[in-house]
Amino acid sequence: NQSGPVWIRVATIVASSGSGNRPTTGIDDFDLGWTAPAVPNTSVAFVSTNSNAGEEDGTVNLALAITNPDATNATSVTIAASGATGRITGYSTTVTFPAGSGANENVVVNLNDDALCNGDENVTFTITGISGGQGTPLIGGNDAYVLTVEDNETPVDPTATAATAVDEDGFTANWDAVSGATGYYLDVSTSPTFGGPGAHLAGWNFTDGDQQADSGTPANASQSISANTGAAYTYPGGANLAISTTGWDGGNGTKYWMIELETTGYGDLSLSSKQQSSNSGPKNFKVQYSIDGGGNWTDVPGSTVTVADNMTTGVLNNLPLPAACDNQASLQLRWIMTSNTAVNNGTVAASGTSRIDDISVDAASTPSFVAGYDNLFVNGTSQAVTGLSPATTYYYRVRSEGGCSTGDNSNTITVTTDAGTTPFLAAGTLADFGSLCINTAGTPQSFNVTGTNLTTDDVTVGPLNGFTFSTTELGTYTASLSIAQPGGSFSQDIWVTFTPTAVQSYDGNITVGGGGAADVDVAVTGEGINTAATASTGSASGIDEGGATVEGTIDDEGCSTVTDYGIEYSTTMGFTPGTGTQVPSTNLSGIGFSSDITGLAACTMYYYRAYVTNNGGTAYGNEASFETAPLDAPTATAASGILQDGFTANWNAQPGATGYRLDVSTSPTFGSTIIPGTATTETFT
Repeated sequence: NQSGPVWIRVATIVASSGSGNRPTTGIDDFDLGWTAPAVPNTSVAFVSTNSNAGEEDGTVNLALAITNPDATNATSVTIAASGATGRITGYSTTVTFPAGSGANENVVVNLNDDALCNGDENVTFTITGISGGQGTPLIGGNDAYVLTVEDNETPVDPTATAATAVDEDGFTANWDAVSGATGYYLDVSTSPTFGGPGAHLAGWNFTDGDQQADSGTPANASQSISANTGAAYTYPGGANLAISTTGWDGGNGTKYWMIELETTGYGDLSLSSKQQSSNSGPKNFKVQYSIDGGGNWTDVPGSTVTVADNMTTGVLNNLPLPAACDNQASLQLRWIMTSNTAVNNGTVAASGTSRIDDISVDAASTPSFVAGYDNLFVNGTSQAVTGLSPATTYYYRVRSEGGCSTGDNSNTITVTTDAGTTPFLAAGTLADFGSLCINTAGTPQSFNVTGTNLTTDDVTVGPLNGFTFSTTELGTYTASLSIAQPGGSFSQDIWVTFTPTAVQSYDGNITVGGGGAADVDVAVTGEGINTAATASTGSASGIDEGGATVEGTIDDEGCSTVTDYGIEYSTTMGFTPGTGTQVPSTNLSGIGFSSDITGLAACTMYYYRAYVTNNGGTAYGNEASFETAPLDAPTATAASGILQDGFTANWNAQPGATGYRLDVSTSPTFGSTIIPGTATTETFT
């Protein structure tokens, strides 16, 4: 076990031989061997495996430790970086430990203090090779180091600043830059809220007992609701119908109610609905939306619904929908199951029902922008806005994208264009008149007309079919207006009434002109309708063998006076309305009435519906049924014409009877007690 040289000496010895001594030297089969001591291997590893550093820190050192360094040979390792390498500007790709040194060495990393809001990101440094040292050099256990580079920027909204270069037909919109932004989006409007009046877009209350929308804009008139359970739909609820279906078992995350509608031109949407389930029906739902035809679904915040066996628990009331739902050619909404738990806290059964009712999608506003300046992309921090009206107040806002952008709107800047010298007219907007019964005047709506640099020519309004105009709300309305004015500046409220005379759309433009200025158009919307009344079928009472009293209600008189109402019945289940027998009623009290149905057959099932008629047609309630009672036995009266060999039997007539069967016997009980094993004979004549 020597670390230095080993010396071997061969010596001469004196050996005895016979009577004397003589020197003797001998060597034979000499072999010398040894085992060299083991040399420990050099290894290098990171001292630790992770740390954090702010991007503003400049540089950071990642310590490496060496084990068993060689006294004469240096040791080198190579380093590779991966991950978010854009967060660094450089690093030590090779680190060398001097010969004989056991001190730590560092991977020096230079950080990139960028101006981007890119969040915290990881860069991984890995020892990829080792050379030098002693023995067989190797990479130690901590061969990788994760450095988390912390961002030092905060997302911000852009700040809009005052307009410049303001003249009669335009201005320059300005805003401050957002760090790292790749572009900006500009909105310009004559409305401080960048929107006009809202509207009811679509609604389902199932008064017609079908899947189609019952209310909303014309664009949504044919929209329908569906469920993907594969079961048939029913419409329970009496006068307050809902849509219902089964097959919800195992539906967590997959089974839902769904509607589709158009929201083009509308914003600030909200959703309302009511849900109910049977005790074995689904208990938990949430609402999701899709704007790509159902390819991707996103949860609506705050939309979780817990359902019970009533219509008052699972209610959404004006739930705000995300801005992504605004102004969409196709918006899908679905109420999707979020568990397989039933209302009774068991498991949802295949026979368990879910029903939904009173669905309403509404818009608080209609987006209103200057043409060409709705979400206009700008690659800079200013934009010329042209083609505007003189002496008109405008509003602008901006959003940024990329870098430290939040995507939210900036503050709003107000700017009023100069008056200029050219005669000019401007007009505000008019609210939607909606659907109105024919030959009925709607509630007056108004818009404002302003002018600058006008001549003394009259300002004119209209005409437009279906609409009349006045300068005051309670004034006289005429088919058109001609308003005298002295020239120069002008401002006047114009009141409008809508009186449809036909079932059609009256959408159009009200032309405003005069004063030497170019005409301007004010868009107006309205629809003439002539709806039928609606009825609900009630219960049957006083049922006997020949008739019953049946109740009904007139829920809505529709667009004209009710001319007929009553009950229609048939012996055919599911009979087509209008093919049965009608029994008019004249006893309307409030909304309720009844009809006495007579002349019916005994022991027979009858099916009936309430009906109501106005000049919009005849409407029917849902079908119900009752069964007439069996006939009572007739009352026999004394015999007449009694002879030795016969008599005439008599009885009172029984209403509803179509014939009689007669028994005659010599026994007052029309029979005898039969004793087993004996024969009994009874004679009838």
